[in-house]
Amino acid sequence: MTTDFQDVPRIAMQVTRGIIVASIQTDLTVPVLARFQNELLAFIHRIGACGVVFDLSGIDILDSVEFHGLRKVLDIASMLGARPVISGLNPGIVSSLVVMNADIDGLEATLQTEDAIALIRESQEEHIVIETDAEENKHDQEKESQNFTHETMTDQNK
Repeated sequence: MTTDFQDVPRIAMQVTRGIIVASIQTDLTVPVLARFQNELLAFIHRIGACGVVFDLSGIDILDSVEFHGLRKVLDIASMLGARPVISGLNPGIVSSLVVMNADIDGLEATLQTEDAIALIRESQEEHIVIETDAEENKHDQEKESQNFTHETMTDQNK
């Protein structure tokens, strides 16, 4: 069953250095969230995004239903390997989320979109360094193993 999103507002998304920036400027109704989820997840999969910035600076009100729907999208993005970071939440929304006891555990947020992008980039750079170090250690271990085997065979031939 295909959902027809023809009359549902679209959330603008752009890519910068492997990071998707979703600029949310409309109410997060159930149809808007469904369309956004479908399009975002397809986009993450297609480009292999390392992160998604959810720019909420255009949102004045976020009720518990909208937040719960957005939280699902963040969790799914994370499961696809794209680190989700929220940016631009206004103080009133933050206060409301805390008062409503919204599940904010594990969420990362920044004031500015640029800071969210930097946060994701930093984690990617750390990941690359860790992978590079692990590859170098593996290569060194293989070399040591080869040297040990060569020395053992040389000793046996004496």
